[in-house]
Amino acid sequence: LLNMIDNAAHAICHHQNSGSITITTGYSEADTLTMSVTDDGPGILPELLEKIHLPFFTTKRSGEGSGLGLAISHNILRACGATLNVYSEVGQGATFAMEFPIFGKRLQVEEVVEVENESILQTRARAGGTRLRIAVLDDEALIVELLGEMLKDMGHSATLFSSPSCLLEALQSDKYDMILSDVWMPEMSGIELHRHITERYPNLADRVVFLTGDTLLPEIRDVMEKSGCLFLGKPFRQDDLQKVLSTLTERVQVVHRAA
Repeated sequence: LLNMIDNAAHAICHHQNSGSITITTGYSEADTLTMSVTDDGPGILPELLEKIHLPFFTTKRSGEGSGLGLAISHNILRACGATLNVYSEVGQGATFAMEFPIFGKRLQVEEVVEVENESILQTRARAGGTRLRIAVLDDEALIVELLGEMLKDMGHSATLFSSPSCLLEALQSDKYDMILSDVWMPEMSGIELHRHITERYPNLADRVVFLTGDTLLPEIRDVMEKSGCLFLGKPFRQDDLQKVLSTLTERVQVVHRAA
């Protein structure tokens, strides 16, 4: 609820001088408790509505949000057997409507959990039984924690880092099959980090995956392509991450055979 209120306030403040946020609760004939957050801000473009639940997707400026708020909220609601729907027209504000089951819904919740567990098993099966040791680097704690959970669900081992210097220090004694690194960080950019890795650990240089929301910028894409590394543009799905890991697994196996 706080996340949705914060998003509504942000939408209003960045597009108009004043506005209102309305929180409504109710009870429906379908035995559900309803709660909605409505703002009179600028509304949401139709092409963005289908993306707003994706991890790392945000319309906020750099440094104002991680793009994880709605994704986390959606997962919390789903775990409760609840649903989240968004209604919006450009220029007419937006409404985030939640429906919580009150009774008679226990079987439905158990079915959802069962499907999710099956999905995790299928994801692990697609990994081909190869358990990778992966270093995850991002200066935002929520992002590294979410990536760590995703990798764990996929059957891999993830070590989380919040700064490039901590990762470089760890590389002196620890070995990783690959590195997932954000591009924009205050201490050192992912591009600069890659230069250090190339100089000190050349065998690892082509097993760095860049995570960035700026892949559309020609200069950023050019640098990443010249590095020979793969990259994931935010937002991305777990299936997108799986495809990148599958590609890099081949490189890891080549290195292991050479060793």
